[in-house]
Order: sequence, then structure tokens, then C-alpha cells
Amino acid sequence: RDLLALGRLDEAQRLLDELGDYNRYDCVSTLRLRDWLLARASENGIPIGAAPAEEAELAPDESPLRAGLLAFAGDP
Repeated sequence: RDLLALGRLDEAQRLLDELGDYNRYDCVSTLRLRDWLLARASENGIPIGAAPAEEAELAPDESPLRAGLLAFAGDP
């Protein structure tokens, strides 16, 4: 934006083009990672798009996380 404001249009366009190239590469890389992860899930029998199994909710005072955090925090 600064280059555009200064009228340095060629430099600004070069930077915008580089940014576009980087974003395109990033999107393609992310898509390939997604495809790879889906293939690994399929190979291991993990259903794609299935909701995780419901876990029984613990009362807040029964939570192992709460107990661990309180033990870590120590006596106030």
C-alpha cells in the first residue's frame, strides 16, 4: 500500500504478485496435506466425517483436569 501511495506501481505489483504466488503455494500445500491425512485415515480404518464418540460428561468437581490443575496450583 505504501508503494502504491508513493506511485511506485511496478514495485507494488511485483510484491503483490509474489504474495499471490506464496498464497497459491500455501493453499496447494494445505490441500495436499489434507489429502495425505485423509489417505492415512482411510488406510487405518478411520471413518471420514464421522462424529467422535460421545464421552460421558463429568461433574466439574469430578474432572481429572480440574483435579490436576488444582494440585499443580497449590494452596492459595
